[in-house]
Amino acid sequence: MYNAMKCSSGHLRLEPAGDFYAFFTGDSFFITCIPDPSSGATRLTWQTPNGRDITHTRGRVHVEPSAHNILGLELVVEEVRYKDQGTFTCSAVVDGRETTIKFNLKVYVETLFEFLMSSNWQNLGSQY
Repeated sequence: MYNAMKCSSGHLRLEPAGDFYAFFTGDSFFITCIPDPSSGATRLTWQTPNGRDITHTRGRVHVEPSAHNILGLELVVEEVRYKDQGTFTCSAVVDGRETTIKFNLKVYVETLFEFLMSSNWQNLGSQY
């Protein structure tokens, strides 16, 4: 996994902190969206890259309450697929207005990566 820079919208933050994550196909991960305790945030939700609310509490891609923060909502992705990549959005209502925080998911196809690395090492070794 790779993530970069701390990410916060003022009222919402992501844990682990970041706005970019990269995984190989088949990996599993979760990202927690946490509202500022003093914000009074309500209606915490996650949306897919195509803008659909994720409401399932079971399945390969689902949400569940955070085990580590009573205010948080975890986005859980099991066995990530190439088609999962894109920008995920966590949103909440604060003072009657929607606030959001986003991260970009990049998915690498593991078998292709392994093939390219193997081919490159073989080619490198044959030059000497």
